[in-house]
Amino acid sequence: MLGVSLLLLLYMNVVRRWEDNFDTWPWKQQNSAKSKLYCPFTGEQVSMLCPCCEAFVSNAAFHNKDLLTTFLVGEGVLGWPKAHKALKMTDDPAKGRTMLDEALDLRGNFYFGAVGACCVGCAAWQRIFNLLPRWALTAACLSLVGTYTPWAFGQSLANLKSWGVLMPERQWMRCLIEAFAGSPISQ
Repeated sequence: MLGVSLLLLLYMNVVRRWEDNFDTWPWKQQNSAKSKLYCPFTGEQVSMLCPCCEAFVSNAAFHNKDLLTTFLVGEGVLGWPKAHKALKMTDDPAKGRTMLDEALDLRGNFYFGAVGACCVGCAAWQRIFNLLPRWALTAACLSLVGTYTPWAFGQSLANLKSWGVLMPERQWMRCLIEAFAGSPISQ
């Protein structure tokens, strides 16, 4: 599984960069009067501004913050490119500070695939190219650890038995050892 994940990531980043289609924000029509009046996703009148790409969108095309975006584990900042751009702004420090705050507020959680408040285009982009690959890599690593652990404990317990270490007589402890060893312990 880890090999397949790495090959897929290699293909998506080296051979054909699918993310390049999203990097230019095709839904954001630059300097267009129509883009400030009508939503590029629904065609309805705009009602809010996406904090990530600064595109004007309607209520129907705005992705509200997911439930498990800010959680104890797996949370990360998604707006690093915008944060770097804000740090380089020297002509208007107030606008740079506002951009930095918005960039740091756009967060996601790769354990749950949750994205903060942004337009549906940015939410799809962040979920597909940022959160889910990190989740897949984490799941592959955890599956390797989960596969290796019973084998390692089984070998350790077999070594203890061959060295003459007495196994506990309690039934719950025997069940625990048998579960880790993968087979019943013979007396």
